[in-house]
Amino acid sequence: MVTNSQMELDLHYLVMGYYANSDSAHMQDHIELVKERAYNMYQWLNDKSIDLDVILCACTLHDIGSCRDREKHAEESYKIYKTDKKIQETVPQEIERKLNIAYCILQHSSHFAGEYYSKEAEVVASADRDEPDIYNILYRSTQYGKKHFPDTVVEDVSKYNIKRYAKFPSKDYRVPDWHYAYWNTVMPDSIENLNKFFSNEDAVKKVVEMIYNEIDEYEVRKYIKGVL
Repeated sequence: MVTNSQMELDLHYLVMGYYANSDSAHMQDHIELVKERAYNMYQWLNDKSIDLDVILCACTLHDIGSCRDREKHAEESYKIYKTDKKIQETVPQEIERKLNIAYCILQHSSHFAGEYYSKEAEVVASADRDEPDIYNILYRSTQYGKKHFPDTVVEDVSKYNIKRYAKFPSKDYRVPDWHYAYWNTVMPDSIENLNKFFSNEDAVKKVVEMIYNEIDEYEVRKYIKGVL
């Protein structure tokens, strides 16, 4: 929980069932991390016009559609949001705020290529991206790969993440313009290190192999540091 408001608590318990039936990379623990990042970004932006309740609602709801179809999860999440009466009764009741939440859900994907509807949508999209920690990015991606394409984990995970992180901006990593400044403030040089590391295909594959073979995190991080 970020604010422990009644609305946040009520919405949390309403969606637990959806996330219990989602894939392992997009369950309730992921949602709590996204909410925490969104709250930190909200504070960093320091813009009093931004609606925190809209952000937290959208963060809570953005992946509920993964239990139906991960490839089209943004659209499925929107459909559930619009049709679940208890969710509709719990979120802010003003029409504009409900509409804003809908756009936040629809536009959170890293593949979204249009203009963000609102500052709240930008925050939700930015918060949904993993923090620029090379080990954590590849660990989460490898665990997902083990479950969904176990025979080609190293090749597929490496290829996917190289496309996303070797160069910014990337069509596979759409974020608002301020995203990079935020992370370079919180984690200095992190964006530059992402580009540098993921430009080294052999190093990326090596780390995925190490994680796949359950090599101790300390040793993997030591190797990453050596590459950088």
